[in-house]
Amino acid sequence: MNPTDLLTNIITKILGDKAEASAYAEDPSGYLLAAGLGACDLSEIDMAEVAAEVSNELVLAPEVSEQLVEVSAAGPVGESPAPSPSSAPSSSPSSSPSSSPSSSAPTTSAPAPAPAPAPAPAPAPAPIQVVEQTVNEYVTIVYEGDTEIVNNITDNSTTFDVDVDGDVEGDVDIDIDNEVT
Repeated sequence: MNPTDLLTNIITKILGDKAEASAYAEDPSGYLLAAGLGACDLSEIDMAEVAAEVSNELVLAPEVSEQLVEVSAAGPVGESPAPSPSSAPSSSPSSSPSSSPSSSAPTTSAPAPAPAPAPAPAPAPAPIQVVEQTVNEYVTIVYEGDTEIVNNITDNSTTFDVDVDGDVEGDVDIDIDNEVT
C-alpha cells in the first residue's frame, strides 16, 4: 500500500472510531509507528488531500471538513517553505558612463558590499513528526468537547534538543498549564 493510502486509512480509523481515537491519544507516536508509518517515505504526502478524502469518506460536517483542510494547507509533508522575496540579492550597475556634458571622463561608483549570508534555516521536523502534529490537530477538531481524548493529546510531552555554540545570555520562560478540570 502506498504511504498516502496507508495514512488515509489510519486517519479514517482514528477519526471514525472513538476507541481508536482514545488509543491514538494515549501514544500518538507509538500508534503511528505501529500502524507502519515509520517505514514509509512521507515527504510527498499532501495532508490537505488526505484530509479531504477522509472527510468525504466519513461524511463529516462541512465546517469540520473545512477546518481539517485548513490546518493541512502547508502542502506536502516534506516541503520546505519558499524563501522570502526579500532574501533575493538585488543587482545594480557598478559603473556607468557619465552623461554630463561638462565632464568627458566616465565616473564609477564603488560596488555595493555583498549582503551578509542568510542564517542557516532551522532543521525541519521529520515528516513523521509533521504527520503526528497534523493528526493531533485533526483529532482535536473532530473530538472537540471530548475531554478524555483531547486532554490526552494535549498532555503528551515533547522533548526539544537545543544545540547552542558559544556563550548565551538571556531568559527562557515556559508557562505550561496541564490542569485537568
